[in-house]
Amino acid sequence: MTENRSTQQDLLAMTVLVSTQQIIKLMKITIKLLTSIFLLALNWIPWSSYGMTTAVNSDSVDKVKQVFTYIDQKNWSQAEDLALEVNNKVLTKIVLSQKYLDNKYSDNSFEHVIRFLRNNPDWPQNKLLEERAEEYLNNNTNKKVIFDWFSKHSPLTGKGYKFYAAAASSLIKDQKILLPIIKESWVYANFTPEEENTYYNKWHKYLTANDHLERIEEHLWKNDIRSAEQSLKYVDQGYRNSFKAQIAIIGKLPNAEKLFKSVPEKYYSSGLLYRYLDFKKMQKPTKEVITLFKKAKNNRKHFAKWCRIQSYYAREFIDYKDFANSYRMATLPFATCPETIREQEWLAGWLSLSFLKKPDQALVHFNKFIKVVKTPISLARGFYWLGRTYEAKGDKQTARKFYEQAAKYSFTFYGQVANVELNRTKLVLPPIPVITSEERKTIENKEIIKAIRLLVKYNKNNLAMIYSKAAIKNTKNPAEIQIIANIIKANNNTNHMVEVAKIAAQNNAFIPDCAFPTPYNLGGLPIPSHLTYGIIRQESVFDHRAVSYANAMGLMQLIKGTACDTAKSINMKCNVADLTRNPVYNIKLGSHHFKKLLDDHKGSYILSIASYNAGSHNVVKWIDRFGDPRDIKDTRKVIDWIELIPFRETRDYVQRVLENVQIYRVILNKNSNLYFKRDLHACNIVKVNFY
Repeated sequence: MTENRSTQQDLLAMTVLVSTQQIIKLMKITIKLLTSIFLLALNWIPWSSYGMTTAVNSDSVDKVKQVFTYIDQKNWSQAEDLALEVNNKVLTKIVLSQKYLDNKYSDNSFEHVIRFLRNNPDWPQNKLLEERAEEYLNNNTNKKVIFDWFSKHSPLTGKGYKFYAAAASSLIKDQKILLPIIKESWVYANFTPEEENTYYNKWHKYLTANDHLERIEEHLWKNDIRSAEQSLKYVDQGYRNSFKAQIAIIGKLPNAEKLFKSVPEKYYSSGLLYRYLDFKKMQKPTKEVITLFKKAKNNRKHFAKWCRIQSYYAREFIDYKDFANSYRMATLPFATCPETIREQEWLAGWLSLSFLKKPDQALVHFNKFIKVVKTPISLARGFYWLGRTYEAKGDKQTARKFYEQAAKYSFTFYGQVANVELNRTKLVLPPIPVITSEERKTIENKEIIKAIRLLVKYNKNNLAMIYSKAAIKNTKNPAEIQIIANIIKANNNTNHMVEVAKIAAQNNAFIPDCAFPTPYNLGGLPIPSHLTYGIIRQESVFDHRAVSYANAMGLMQLIKGTACDTAKSINMKCNVADLTRNPVYNIKLGSHHFKKLLDDHKGSYILSIASYNAGSHNVVKWIDRFGDPRDIKDTRKVIDWIELIPFRETRDYVQRVLENVQIYRVILNKNSNLYFKRDLHACNIVKVNFY
């Protein structure tokens, strides 16, 4: 659909032409214009008012394929025209949404994207579409459309805030409504120097000193030092010095700490304290850290950064076995959303129970934790630790109830630990969702399901994954999630299948054949197949072409040096290209590398898995700091040792690989024997000749 085709006036003017060629030309233009008008109507009016079919008959298959070719070519006019001819509204929505995401397409407009979002509030990539819509704002955009949208959806970008303020100032006379918009836009909008001066001159009498401070602070959160320095003129000398100290810390200038120390406390800002605490991370934590945290104001826009650094320091105190100060750090009130509350409440509960020996205090934190979590991994975690807490209080009956709750999530680490606590020797996996014919019919009729099927059918796999993930997150129906997973499974892309199944599992739909595939013949390897698969699933999610930010490659994510050293040790040629080209080659080297780690760590799964992720040098440090888990007889103390691992990624990695191993044992051995406790306590070397 294009807005620069001939208008109705063009058509009227052309009717005076009498030649046959001109009449034919006129008819062609008229047809195209009517097509454009109809396509525009498809975007303006909710789809429910149309009787369009969504089925793709055999005659239109080649046309659908051509539509996707046009999408790949970003030939949006042809893609829309042909999608309309095919008469498939789902296909047309795919075309429109992908067109609107193309920020190089000059015909895109804020109005068009917003109209699409209003008519399709649950369509995949909607947040990205909102951001794109704000990119398309310009001085010709309808101000009422701008104001109406941002009144209900806060701007996502500085440009959005700028145009929101302009629209509001043009349309709104009530200062109670207008001034909050003006003040907020002053803080978050992106202005050129000329625009900033104009805005300031118009509204300065309504702007407070705090508004100016927030604006400069926001520039510095975005590392926009030029704009921050440009705005220093709006604040007094004390705050100028404070912001200059922050700029020095950001720039890692040699006088940064001296400048910070010279700033009086009354001029501390949230950003200054954050930058200084981040700057001091490499030093041993002291009580001064907690004091500075307490002086920081909670920043609603940047709480996630504060929570991350809070968690870092809480963990640093643990490393020095200062559990009391770690608890004080963990309980500072920076967590303001479920994700961050979850992290801090669990940590505070664990510290209270395992190190401070205060089970009543732990109970408060674990109860808060369980109220904000939803995924099976976190629910199992919360129920298990509530069980541990009640047991510490001497209430074994209540403890058992919570262990049983955790054990229901048997495909998670803490669900498996709970099964051990209950002395169970069998791992019973959750049942696969049962789908009735009526339920399937209803689900298959949903537009998002039709869209995913269409994308998979025409090999648009990456977009199919985006749509599948969005669909799973938007539904609570395990049957629908299973149908989505099976659509992806039919595409024979193991990586995509497992990715979708992992998301499904976190939404309470466990689909083992999709989540835990066994696509390779692993006979003759020096480590058990369940361990090899457990590592592959966590390392690369079965993407044999995967390359990490650290340049780790292939299924088992090997870096060049490790791969070549391992190849040499088993008399194989080192071929770096084959790490992402030949899955069998990668698995051979990866399994031999892991076998060496097992030998180095005397058969300890925990230490070997941690070493595979973080390196043996770090594991040696952790043994020196926290003791050797191979010497620990109490399973609960081994669990605590895993939770003491300083690196969040490695803690999670060890837990995920261990849970994978249990499930792959069940699948490969075709029995449900649970060996989780044995895995925690080492000595699992399996000697198999490679050749």
